[in-house]
Amino acid sequence: MQTHDGQHAKRRREGRGLGPFTSGHLTIIVVTLVIVVAFPFAAFAVTGNNVFVTDPTSGTRAKVDSGGHVLVGDGSGALTVDGTVAARPSLPSTPFQFNIDAPSGGTFVSGPAPVLSAINLTSLTISVAAGFVADIQLRAVFQSGSATSCSLGGLSVPIWHALNLTGNFTVSFPTPLSTGKSTNSKVCLDIYNSGDFAVVNGSGFFGG
Repeated sequence: MQTHDGQHAKRRREGRGLGPFTSGHLTIIVVTLVIVVAFPFAAFAVTGNNVFVTDPTSGTRAKVDSGGHVLVGDGSGALTVDGTVAARPSLPSTPFQFNIDAPSGGTFVSGPAPVLSAINLTSLTISVAAGFVADIQLRAVFQSGSATSCSLGGLSVPIWHALNLTGNFTVSFPTPLSTGKSTNSKVCLDIYNSGDFAVVNGSGFFGG
Protein backbone atom coordinates (compact mmCIF):
# COMPACT_ATOMS: atom_id res chain seq x y z
CA MET A 1 0.00 0.00 0.00
CA GLN A 2 2.77 2.41 0.83
CA THR A 3 4.46 1.80 -2.53
CA HIS A 4 1.17 2.35 -4.36
CA ASP A 5 0.42 5.58 -2.46
CA GLY A 6 3.93 6.90 -3.18
CA GLN A 7 3.57 6.34 -6.93
CA HIS A 8 0.14 7.98 -6.89
CA ALA A 9 1.52 11.05 -5.10
CA LYS A 10 4.41 11.27 -7.60
CA ARG A 11 2.01 11.28 -10.58
CA ARG A 12 -0.04 14.05 -8.94
CA ARG A 13 3.07 16.25 -8.55
CA GLU A 14 4.11 15.70 -12.22
CA GLY A 15 0.66 16.55 -13.52
CA ARG A 16 0.24 19.74 -11.50
CA GLY A 17 -0.80 22.67 -13.76
CA LEU A 18 -3.83 24.75 -14.69
CA GLY A 19 -7.05 22.89 -15.44
CA PRO A 20 -6.43 20.24 -18.07
CA PHE A 21 -2.94 21.69 -18.92
CA THR A 22 0.23 20.43 -17.33
CA SER A 23 3.10 22.73 -16.50
CA GLY A 24 4.83 21.55 -19.68
CA HIS A 25 1.81 22.52 -21.77
CA LEU A 26 1.67 25.94 -20.14
CA THR A 27 5.34 26.55 -20.87
CA ILE A 28 4.88 25.77 -24.59
CA ILE A 29 1.82 28.06 -24.79
CA VAL A 30 3.60 30.99 -23.14
CA VAL A 31 6.69 30.69 -25.36
CA THR A 32 4.52 30.49 -28.49
CA LEU A 33 2.59 33.65 -27.50
CA VAL A 34 5.82 35.54 -26.90
CA ILE A 35 7.15 34.63 -30.38
CA VAL A 36 3.88 35.53 -32.15
CA VAL A 37 3.62 38.91 -30.40
CA ALA A 38 7.30 39.84 -30.75
CA PHE A 39 7.86 38.72 -34.37
CA PRO A 40 6.09 41.63 -36.22
CA PHE A 41 8.09 44.19 -34.25
CA ALA A 42 11.32 42.35 -34.87
CA ALA A 43 10.55 42.10 -38.58
CA PHE A 44 9.72 45.80 -38.75
CA ALA A 45 12.95 46.66 -37.00
CA VAL A 46 14.98 44.73 -39.57
CA THR A 47 13.21 45.87 -42.75
CA GLY A 48 12.54 49.43 -41.60
CA ASN A 49 16.04 50.33 -40.44
CA ASN A 50 18.46 47.99 -42.17
CA VAL A 51 17.84 48.20 -45.92
CA PHE A 52 21.04 48.72 -47.93
CA VAL A 53 21.86 49.35 -51.59
CA THR A 54 25.02 47.28 -52.04
CA ASP A 55 27.34 46.63 -54.97
CA PRO A 56 27.29 42.83 -55.51
CA THR A 57 30.98 42.73 -56.51
CA SER A 58 32.77 45.06 -54.09
CA GLY A 59 30.21 45.02 -51.28
CA THR A 60 30.30 48.84 -51.15
CA ARG A 61 27.07 50.40 -49.82
CA ALA A 62 25.35 53.51 -51.10
CA LYS A 63 25.36 56.51 -48.76
CA VAL A 64 22.78 59.12 -47.79
CA ASP A 65 23.19 62.63 -46.43
CA SER A 66 21.74 63.94 -43.19
CA GLY A 67 18.44 64.68 -44.96
CA GLY A 68 18.01 61.12 -46.19
CA HIS A 69 18.96 61.84 -49.82
CA VAL A 70 20.93 59.19 -51.70
CA LEU A 71 24.36 60.50 -52.71
CA VAL A 72 25.06 59.93 -56.43
CA GLY A 73 28.37 60.58 -58.17
CA ASP A 74 30.42 59.65 -61.22
CA GLY A 75 33.70 59.08 -59.42
CA SER A 76 34.79 62.70 -59.81
CA GLY A 77 32.17 64.35 -57.63
CA ALA A 78 28.51 64.51 -56.71
CA LEU A 79 25.81 64.73 -59.39
CA THR A 80 22.81 66.94 -58.65
CA VAL A 81 19.64 68.00 -60.46
CA ASP A 82 17.77 70.95 -58.97
CA GLY A 83 14.48 72.39 -60.17
CA THR A 84 12.53 71.30 -63.24
CA VAL A 85 14.32 69.31 -65.92
CA ALA A 86 13.12 70.40 -69.36
CA ALA A 87 12.83 67.97 -72.26
CA ARG A 88 14.30 70.55 -74.62
CA PRO A 89 17.84 69.59 -75.75
CA SER A 90 20.67 72.02 -75.14
CA LEU A 91 22.09 74.00 -78.05
CA PRO A 92 25.27 72.63 -79.65
CA SER A 93 28.46 74.56 -78.98
CA THR A 94 29.26 74.94 -82.72
CA PRO A 95 25.97 75.40 -84.64
CA PHE A 96 25.73 76.39 -88.29
CA GLN A 97 23.00 77.11 -90.81
CA PHE A 98 22.82 77.83 -94.51
CA ASN A 99 20.50 79.22 -97.17
CA ILE A 100 21.72 78.65 -100.70
CA ASP A 101 20.51 78.56 -104.27
CA ALA A 102 21.08 75.11 -105.78
CA PRO A 103 21.07 75.23 -109.59
CA SER A 104 21.85 72.13 -111.57
CA GLY A 105 25.24 70.76 -110.53
CA GLY A 106 27.18 70.82 -107.27
CA THR A 107 27.17 73.57 -104.66
CA PHE A 108 29.29 73.49 -101.51
CA VAL A 109 27.54 74.33 -98.27
CA SER A 110 30.34 74.38 -95.71
CA GLY A 111 32.95 76.12 -97.91
CA PRO A 112 34.96 77.86 -98.92
CA ALA A 113 37.22 76.13 -96.35
CA PRO A 114 36.89 72.45 -95.37
CA VAL A 115 36.66 71.51 -91.69
CA LEU A 116 38.45 68.90 -89.57
CA SER A 117 35.35 67.83 -87.61
CA ALA A 118 32.23 66.07 -88.87
CA ILE A 119 29.39 68.15 -90.31
CA ASN A 120 26.04 67.20 -88.77
CA LEU A 121 22.66 68.18 -90.20
CA THR A 122 19.55 68.33 -87.99
CA SER A 123 17.04 69.88 -90.43
CA LEU A 124 16.67 70.48 -94.13
CA THR A 125 14.13 72.37 -96.26
CA ILE A 126 14.07 72.28 -100.08
CA SER A 127 11.88 74.65 -102.09
CA VAL A 128 11.15 74.06 -105.77
CA ALA A 129 9.18 76.47 -107.99
CA ALA A 130 5.79 75.38 -109.30
CA GLY A 131 6.01 73.16 -112.36
CA PHE A 132 9.63 72.17 -111.67
CA VAL A 133 11.20 69.02 -110.20
CA ALA A 134 14.44 68.77 -108.24
CA ASP A 135 16.71 65.80 -107.52
CA ILE A 136 18.84 66.58 -104.46
CA GLN A 137 21.80 64.61 -103.16
CA LEU A 138 23.95 65.50 -100.15
CA ARG A 139 27.57 64.42 -100.33
CA ALA A 140 30.51 64.43 -97.92
CA VAL A 141 33.60 65.39 -99.90
CA PHE A 142 36.86 64.60 -98.13
CA GLN A 143 39.93 66.74 -98.70
CA SER A 144 43.56 66.42 -97.67
CA GLY A 145 44.50 67.59 -94.20
CA SER A 146 46.33 70.61 -95.69
CA ALA A 147 43.45 71.71 -97.99
CA THR A 148 42.29 75.32 -97.64
CA SER A 149 39.32 75.15 -100.03
CA CYS A 150 36.64 72.66 -101.02
CA SER A 151 37.13 70.76 -104.26
CA LEU A 152 35.18 68.03 -105.99
CA GLY A 153 38.50 66.34 -106.64
CA GLY A 154 38.33 64.70 -103.20
CA LEU A 155 36.62 61.47 -102.18
CA SER A 156 32.84 61.99 -102.51
CA VAL A 157 30.51 59.95 -100.26
CA PRO A 158 26.69 60.29 -100.70
CA ILE A 159 24.89 60.57 -97.34
CA TRP A 160 21.32 61.50 -98.41
CA HIS A 161 19.28 61.51 -101.65
CA ALA A 162 15.72 62.58 -102.54
CA LEU A 163 14.14 62.21 -105.99
CA ASN A 164 11.31 64.08 -107.76
CA LEU A 165 10.98 66.91 -105.22
CA THR A 166 8.24 69.47 -105.86
CA GLY A 167 6.91 72.40 -103.86
CA ASN A 168 8.32 72.65 -100.33
CA PHE A 169 9.93 69.62 -98.71
CA THR A 170 11.08 69.62 -95.05
CA VAL A 171 12.82 66.86 -93.12
CA SER A 172 14.37 66.75 -89.64
CA PHE A 173 17.00 64.38 -88.35
CA PRO A 174 16.55 63.55 -84.62
CA THR A 175 19.74 61.53 -85.00
CA PRO A 176 21.91 64.01 -86.91
CA LEU A 177 22.76 63.25 -90.52
CA SER A 178 26.56 63.28 -90.39
CA THR A 179 29.36 63.44 -92.94
CA GLY A 180 31.60 61.65 -90.48
CA LYS A 181 35.32 62.46 -90.42
CA SER A 182 38.53 60.79 -91.41
CA THR A 183 41.88 60.85 -89.63
CA ASN A 184 44.20 63.52 -91.07
CA SER A 185 41.51 64.64 -93.53
CA LYS A 186 39.13 67.56 -93.80
CA VAL A 187 35.55 67.43 -95.09
CA CYS A 188 33.13 69.61 -97.04
CA LEU A 189 29.34 69.26 -97.48
CA ASP A 190 28.14 69.38 -101.07
CA ILE A 191 24.58 69.65 -102.42
CA TYR A 192 24.31 68.11 -105.87
CA ASN A 193 21.16 68.89 -107.86
CA SER A 194 20.52 66.92 -111.04
CA GLY A 195 17.06 68.47 -111.54
CA ASP A 196 15.55 71.93 -111.77
CA PHE A 197 16.57 74.95 -109.73
CA ALA A 198 15.90 74.71 -105.99
CA VAL A 199 16.52 76.70 -102.82
CA VAL A 200 17.98 74.70 -99.94
CA ASN A 201 17.95 75.71 -96.27
CA GLY A 202 19.50 73.69 -93.46
CA SER A 203 20.90 73.79 -89.95
CA GLY A 204 23.10 71.62 -87.80
CA PHE A 205 26.41 71.70 -85.95
CA PHE A 206 30.08 70.87 -86.30
CA GLY A 207 31.72 68.26 -84.13
CA GLY A 208 32.31 64.59 -83.56
